[in-house]
Amino acid sequence: MKPTKWQKIVSLVILAGVLMKLFDVTYGKEVFTAGFGGYLLMKLIALLGLRIRLWTALHYVQLTLILLAMTGLTFMYFEYPYSRVLFALALLSEGLVALRIKVNSMFGSQNVSNILRLISRMVLSRQSGGR
Repeated sequence: MKPTKWQKIVSLVILAGVLMKLFDVTYGKEVFTAGFGGYLLMKLIALLGLRIRLWTALHYVQLTLILLAMTGLTFMYFEYPYSRVLFALALLSEGLVALRIKVNSMFGSQNVSNILRLISRMVLSRQSGGR
C-alpha cells in the first residue's frame, strides 16, 4: 500500500522532531509533539471513518487507546511525571490492537482465535514438560 501525501508529511515531521530533540535544537519538543499528534489524529480519523455498526469491541478499545495516547502526548508536552510511560504504553497497545483488527479482518476472527488458542496450548504444554 502506497503512503498518502499526509502520511509522508507526518513521517517527515516526526523524523525532524526526533532529530531536533536529539541535538537539543530549539522547538524540537514542539515539532515532535506536532508530528505524533498528526499521526494519532490520522489514526483517529481513519477509525471514525468506518461505519460504527461494523465496529467490534476491539475498535472501541482502539479508540480508547488512541485517546489515551493523545492524552499522554499532551501530558508529555507539559512535562508531567510518567507521561512518557503513559504515551509509550498507550501507543504500543494501540499498535497491537490495530494489528489484531487487521489480522481478524484478513483471516476471520474465529480462525484467528482458534490459531491463538492452539499456540497458547502448545506453549503451556511445553512449559509444563508435556508433549
